[in-house]
Order: sequence, then C-alpha cells, then structure tokens
Amino acid sequence: MRGLDADRAPNRRIRVSVLGSSVGRPDLVDAIRTADREFIERSTAILAPAKEAGWIRRDADLAALIMWYDSHLDGRLHVELGEPIVDPQAWDAIARRAVHAAAFGD
Repeated sequence: MRGLDADRAPNRRIRVSVLGSSVGRPDLVDAIRTADREFIERSTAILAPAKEAGWIRRDADLAALIMWYDSHLDGRLHVELGEPIVDPQAWDAIARRAVHAAAFGD
C-alpha cells in the first residue's frame, strides 16, 4: 500500500497540521469538507466498477471505506513521531490486514 510508504510522511504531517489548524476556523473546515467530498466522489467513481465486478465486497459502502482508509493513513503519523514506540512494520502489517478485511472480506 503506497500510502504507508515512509516518503509519504511529510504529506501526512501536512494533512494533520491542516486539520489541527481548522479548530475554530469554520472557513477552513468548509474547505476541508469540500476537498474531502470531491476526493470521495472521484474515488467512488473509480472504484464503483470494481465493486460491481465483485472485486470489492458488495456490502462495502465505498464512500465510508474511502474516508476510513484516508483517515487510517493519517493515523500512521503516530508511528512516525520521534522515535517509534511500536514497530512500524508491525503497524503496517495490521493496517494491511484491516484494509483487506474491510475491502475484500479476507
């Protein structure tokens, strides 16, 4: 899963920083929500044929799955802050299993 790659860490830090900066700033919250909505709509359109073909669980809510996956990638920042308190490879292995279970049922 490319999103877990170490070279994506700066992007995760930026996203988390923007989310933190949105506290008390309704205009920024609105901009984030708009960007999220557009991302989910584009991603859902891309993945819908895979779901229809049975490659993604038929009971999966694609919008919810996409939003969860994106949030889960941001959560990797906890592993990357300073010296890791958990094994990053162990975290990645759990993340991969969770994504596979949520999307594919295995």
